[in-house]
Amino acid sequence: MPHQSDPAQARALRTEKEVAKQEDDNWLRLHLPQWLDAIVQRLFLALERELTAIEGAPQESKSGEEKNPPQNRSQPTGMEIAIRTEKKARTIASLERTLERLMQLEKQREAARALRKERTADVKASLERLVAEAIARDNAQLALGEAGQ
Repeated sequence: MPHQSDPAQARALRTEKEVAKQEDDNWLRLHLPQWLDAIVQRLFLALERELTAIEGAPQESKSGEEKNPPQNRSQPTGMEIAIRTEKKARTIASLERTLERLMQLEKQREAARALRKERTADVKASLERLVAEAIARDNAQLALGEAGQ
């Protein structure tokens, strides 16, 4: 026979889970933007380091000779040059895709920030209007009360 649980316990457990989820959601809402800012900044720095490393790698001329080669290394073969060139091209393509995704993410985040700022301004204007109406209503009631006395 299946075990029957107490409905009150089930409701309490559901409520605890809902509270925990709400706390998690609140934490994410508060901390996710700063975390994303830090991650995006780190990714931009990593991309910059990768690009600098590729730019700083020894350059090879069309003849296969490196410009300013190290003194103790032998000349690279055509196959080695082709492999290095292909590797650099793949790295650059990967960096480009990553940068495009980062820029798209930044555009989305900027749009979200602008929307949030607009919503905040709308809420502030609505609250100011409501407070002004309440003050006007109270002043009118006070004026009517004083006139009636």
